[in-house]
Amino acid sequence: MERTSLGAAFVAAVERAVAQVREHPESCFVLRGRVRKMRVARFPYAVLYSIVGDRIRVIAVAHDRRRPFYWSGRR
Repeated sequence: MERTSLGAAFVAAVERAVAQVREHPESCFVLRGRVRKMRVARFPYAVLYSIVGDRIRVIAVAHDRRRPFYWSGRR
């Protein structure tokens, strides 16, 4: 069963995760190298990011179980 509001709920959940990263960038655990992982509430996704100087660089919004580390070539 599809719900028309599910896409909007996903976008809102990703935006909340990014807002949490902005507020507390060093609070998430280091996944690999300098890449950190913030889980997206309610969905099996995570925001993968790194801290570069005084900036936060979002590398990917990735599914937790599909194609692990597909993003690892990104800088």
